[in-house]
Amino acid sequence: MGETRYKFAIMLNGLYLYPWQKKAYEKLIKDGLARCTLLIIRKEAETPSKSFWARLFNPSFLFEQFKKITLNNSVYKPLHIKEFSSIDQVEVIPLKKEKGGEFFSETDLEKIQDANPDFILRFGFGILKGDILKVAKWGVWSFHHGDEQKFRGGPAGFWEIMKGSPTNGTILQRLTEKLDAGKILLKREYQTVHHSYQENVEKLLNQSADMPAQALRMIDHSVISVNELEEVKTAAPVFRYPKNFQFIRFLIKLFFNKIRFKYHKLIKQENWMIGYRNNREEKSRYIAPKADGEYYADPFVFNDEQKTYIVAEHFSYRTKKGSIVLIEPGMNQTTTVLEKKTHLSYPFIFGENGVVYMLPEEAQSNQLHLYKWNRNMRSFDAIKPILDLPAVDASLLKHDGKYWLFTGLSGELPNEKLFIYYADQ
Repeated sequence: MGETRYKFAIMLNGLYLYPWQKKAYEKLIKDGLARCTLLIIRKEAETPSKSFWARLFNPSFLFEQFKKITLNNSVYKPLHIKEFSSIDQVEVIPLKKEKGGEFFSETDLEKIQDANPDFILRFGFGILKGDILKVAKWGVWSFHHGDEQKFRGGPAGFWEIMKGSPTNGTILQRLTEKLDAGKILLKREYQTVHHSYQENVEKLLNQSADMPAQALRMIDHSVISVNELEEVKTAAPVFRYPKNFQFIRFLIKLFFNKIRFKYHKLIKQENWMIGYRNNREEKSRYIAPKADGEYYADPFVFNDEQKTYIVAEHFSYRTKKGSIVLIEPGMNQTTTVLEKKTHLSYPFIFGENGVVYMLPEEAQSNQLHLYKWNRNMRSFDAIKPILDLPAVDASLLKHDGKYWLFTGLSGELPNEKLFIYYADQ
């Protein structure tokens, strides 16, 4: 575990966190690099609840009810954190000096300054103004779940589906006095889940939860400088909660998106084949399994004793898994060289000191194994597992005396997130 070198405070609307916020908190303290030393809790006088008729005639009534049904029991379910009972707290009643802006009193600012946080993570309060933005060394960090170049405002993950955007954006920013003009610490994109609003929001929030931890690691390793961050510059429209008629249109679009998704998932099948040629002038030749419901994919080529071989995934829809085959181009010979009870694919090939090695994907075993080419048996022999993680499509590169492994991880959006590992041998 690393040394705890940094302190942070959290701004809350109550003594709780939502599930994705809890993940962000846990990832920040997991490696011991940072610890939470102060909870800044918003305190307001109770306001009378709206009458039934006032809620009914709310122009966004339908969406708000839909949001309660789909998100409030999962994404926005308040969770009480045991550790919070041992962390210092300060209750703050914001001062509203101008429309939409919240200021802190000198007394509250002094209490926060006494905790000496390196940064403040904002999970509550409204639009912040004044010295609260400067009381911590690295300011106040806040999420915006949306691509700031396309979607300002909210709600998160809604308008991306409504407008057919292929991606959702997320930024972690250091807030400034200017609205929608913070300084970007990190920025990411995720593929939009067009057939489910709940899944889209859950993905957007949960998968971005590690951004504060990553930003802190990057600051700690001098990869980014908080004092040299780029300011948000955007002319994107500001979106609001959808009106009732807009929401009805959204439901119709969501319905057809879901039908299209089910059709592609249940009816359509991928059907790959391998094409190759020996030189640019030669016509391409194609290799595919003879049986229906099967395909070859992820081909890699290697040479051995003047012979050229292709290794590839051989997938069967009947067994719902893949194996690794060895193909001799032009010889019409295909041999299964690796088969297990779990799915195999992406047989990455590399050479080292005249020896051919293979790193196939076998994420379902939660390990990445190294195999060595056996010339005499025309097979691959197991050497050892080199990574105890569910690596997806792992690719190896040797550079400046180190071995770098680029991979996705099962359960961590392997088509969208890239992880990098390195070793000396």
